[in-house]
Amino acid sequence: MLTSAAASTQTAVTSWQADYGDSACQLPIPPHWRIGGVFLRGVGTLLLGIPLYLLLAKAMPPFCRGAVLARRLPVPTESSAESDALPHS
Repeated sequence: MLTSAAASTQTAVTSWQADYGDSACQLPIPPHWRIGGVFLRGVGTLLLGIPLYLLLAKAMPPFCRGAVLARRLPVPTESSAESDALPHS
């Protein structure tokens, strides 16, 4: 986890520079910094993704616990096999 945090911090520091990547944005308010588009996209994703995840974890806790998907396929029965069978033509 510490390595991931260090890598994320290093990426944020290097992608802040306006010449990193193909896009940049200048702040419309003082101090009018130019910020790299890669940084804005990454930080924007985090700022949107973390609250969205927390909202979904509150709204759908079984899904976030992994309890929604079945662990194995249901055993076919005679009635399910007949209902799923193709009609004779």
